[in-house]
Amino acid sequence: MFFISIPQFFSKTRYFKEHNILQKIDNFKDIVFLVTNLLAIPCLILASYYILQSHDLQYVNKINETYTNETLNVEVHNLIIFLQNYVPILILIVSLTSMSIFIKYRTVKVFAALITFVLLFVIGADNCTLNVMKVRLNLGFGGDYGGDFKYFYDFLVVFFKSMSGILMSLSFVLFFMCAYTIIKNKLKVPRMILWANISLVVIAIAFGLMPIKAQNFDFVFNNVFQNNNITLQNNGNFNKDYEEHYAPRDNLDFKWKSEKGLNQQKNVILVLVESLGCNLTNMCGAGPTYVPYIEKIAQSNLLFDNYHSIIPSTSLSYKAIIKSVPIMQNAGLKDFGYTKLYAQNDLIKHFNDNGYKTSFISSSDHVFGMDKTLSFSKYNEIVDANDSIFKDIKQRYVFNSVDDKKLFEKMIEKIQNENGKFFFVTKTVSNHNPYNSPYGINDMKNAFKFTDEAVDMFVKKLTEINYFDNGILILVGDHKAWGENEANIDVVASNKVPLIIVDGKNNPHIDHTAISHASLGVILQYLNLPEYKYSKFNVNPFNNKDNNSEILFAYDYSQMNKLQVKYKSRLSTIIMNGNETVFENENKLFTDKEVDDILGYISLFRD
Repeated sequence: MFFISIPQFFSKTRYFKEHNILQKIDNFKDIVFLVTNLLAIPCLILASYYILQSHDLQYVNKINETYTNETLNVEVHNLIIFLQNYVPILILIVSLTSMSIFIKYRTVKVFAALITFVLLFVIGADNCTLNVMKVRLNLGFGGDYGGDFKYFYDFLVVFFKSMSGILMSLSFVLFFMCAYTIIKNKLKVPRMILWANISLVVIAIAFGLMPIKAQNFDFVFNNVFQNNNITLQNNGNFNKDYEEHYAPRDNLDFKWKSEKGLNQQKNVILVLVESLGCNLTNMCGAGPTYVPYIEKIAQSNLLFDNYHSIIPSTSLSYKAIIKSVPIMQNAGLKDFGYTKLYAQNDLIKHFNDNGYKTSFISSSDHVFGMDKTLSFSKYNEIVDANDSIFKDIKQRYVFNSVDDKKLFEKMIEKIQNENGKFFFVTKTVSNHNPYNSPYGINDMKNAFKFTDEAVDMFVKKLTEINYFDNGILILVGDHKAWGENEANIDVVASNKVPLIIVDGKNNPHIDHTAISHASLGVILQYLNLPEYKYSKFNVNPFNNKDNNSEILFAYDYSQMNKLQVKYKSRLSTIIMNGNETVFENENKLFTDKEVDDILGYISLFRD
């Protein structure tokens, strides 16, 4: 007697009796709409929640120790992320879809369906980037990489083979069915549902677009629209540029200086090891150890264990090295930076002017802005996957690349055929996300294992051909591995990468000087050329009379409106917003002069 069926419950409910709701929902099409709508919601919820559950949460306790007095368990932490990320958007989507039932004009219904599709697509893309690359979707860069669309297939295959991708695909199908039913038919749904949905839209906008107080790790807690500054609360906009009269820029005391170098005139090979962050090694971090061979190389040579990338992007990290400047990211590449500032300390030009042959050698296509970045320096030779040296190699991997072992074999051949001085720049690709290497697809650990073996083979081969009699090898991570064990509380620390200088002398030493990619070009000039050029934002650890540390900058791709600055133990966040850029100088960690210099430098390099 204590149990009652669902139909009996509805039939006995006063509201349902008075309004004859069961009689109004009397045809099959109405039922299809309600069922698909109800099914679509849990599918999206499951897709989102599954990603959050599978995302690496080893940094949860670190966040809680920093910002709270208690430790949240993983389930509660995930629930908070889920509620903040997806519930408001899901309510908004379902409400917009349901409201269009009451509109008689089909064109308006189609428009409502398109809005729903766009919102759903953005959520799906955000799910995909989080699932595959462990980073949130950044709408500001979508257009920049439109030319690389042919490579998106690699990432999509990984996503749609996952449980999240399957669930997201199912939700798309269900919503299409729902939209089709609404557009094609007149459904009999009580008007009460209209007012309920209007209320839900208001709630979704109010709570979905008004995030909690911003912290440095909000890229996890905020939804994709909040992370892209599509919000009623202004958290800064890095796309907003500066006006000509911006005062701190005018007051900036900045000039290049020159000093004598060691002028060793050695050959130089610079290897950017893809995603080799300190979060994947014990050389300069806490592991896990993905590159044991490279660690062994570091133990026998010079290791900089307090060296930093500025932004998790190969093209921008490379640019910082070649131009000897911290890259201040902006919406576009303007002439000023390259003609008046960046070009004044171009590493390739310095080596060209000193009789070196300069080559950039890549075994892949130039993707994600690398082709444009390379155009700002004048190499004697640029090699990519389509070059004749790779024509006999048919097996290709991520971004049409030849595997790293084949790349280094071809480089050994080139080195043996060189008669004069040379400066070669190359980068590994086999361990690039989505990790399509000879050791498997979508397998990060094995991809790094393959590249680690390739680098070890390369060093041994260079030793065999006596390269180190008059040459040095630079092994450096271009940037951290995205999303691996990061708390994003100290973005500067999370962007740390190892720098190893191999000269064949096997004189192990660890240097703890705090420097970044902006100083590597200065170091290479100092070691090999008659003179080297530097600024107040560079540090040369080989000639560091005052034991200085570099002023370090760091971006997180997930929140480009925030730039962190660190000097020794002092750390602060800068909210990028054109002339209204704010230096969050809590407790006055930086002097007024330092604040003016840093803000002025940022505006100058973005102009």
